[in-house]
Amino acid sequence: MKDLTALFVKLCVLQIYFSLNVKAKQIDSYCDDPYIDAIMWSFRENQTENDIIYIFRGQHFWKYNLMTGDLWDEKLIKQVWPDVKLPVTAISRFQADESVGKAVCENIIIVSRLEYWIYDCKEEYESNQTLRLTGIDCAEKYKK
Repeated sequence: MKDLTALFVKLCVLQIYFSLNVKAKQIDSYCDDPYIDAIMWSFRENQTENDIIYIFRGQHFWKYNLMTGDLWDEKLIKQVWPDVKLPVTAISRFQADESVGKAVCENIIIVSRLEYWIYDCKEEYESNQTLRLTGIDCAEKYKK
């Protein structure tokens, strides 16, 4: 619980910093309504920096270092994954090849309610990633 509280404090500090420096017209405080939509473990080929997670909330996502507690690199979700509907419900990496000893992230799946989007997995997510596949969870859609 202490780690989660520290994370929310960092989100508040980042929000104040960006609001003051960007001269935002409206300040949405992360502290007034603390929640996280989704979290994704990072992918690092060198296996020495696998202590980074991506935290998703509303229209934004950040990197968070589990070892140091640093929260940084705020980006808009739509700038990186423009096809995704918000808010993000879940996000995960997966690999199609389950070969023994192969720990390579091949794709990520982003879910928002009943829809999903699949993109290539990367070490760094810059602007405008290429959509590989999209769809709707039909099993949930037709449940009564």
